[in-house]
Amino acid sequence: MNGMHDLMKAVSSEPTLVAKFIESLQQENVEVKYPPNRPIAKWFVGQKKNEVLILAHKSTRIGWWGVKKQIIDRIINDERIKNDEILWGMALIDGDCRRGFWIPGKNFPELIKLRIVTLGRTEQYNFNKSALEQRRDLALEFMTVRRFIQLSGLE
Repeated sequence: MNGMHDLMKAVSSEPTLVAKFIESLQQENVEVKYPPNRPIAKWFVGQKKNEVLILAHKSTRIGWWGVKKQIIDRIINDERIKNDEILWGMALIDGDCRRGFWIPGKNFPELIKLRIVTLGRTEQYNFNKSALEQRRDLALEFMTVRRFIQLSGLE
């Protein structure tokens, strides 16, 4: 668990839209485990029936997200993830806390391979809504928190 603790300490806080997303999850009886000393973070573990590590990001402009490579690398290299003890993925929140895409961690390498997700010069993975919509089998769109819970494996 020490690797998870280090990961939680390393991730910075995220503004209001992610906080609203987390509140929406809690209203649906999802238990949220926050990083130490941070009330809201881009990374947290949600649990309803199952535990899921969720990397949540709001769009910087409608339909576009940038996620730092170092954060994803740390998650992928965590022992619980490597040993399939816990699911993980990215919740890309778009304009409203109930709307966005769920990218299951197992789908992330395929999105890179297909060049749907690209690595920019600033060591940030770039996600674009129009590109994600081309592969709805890998990037799962949700319009309600209830749907997110179903797609993410929390239930």
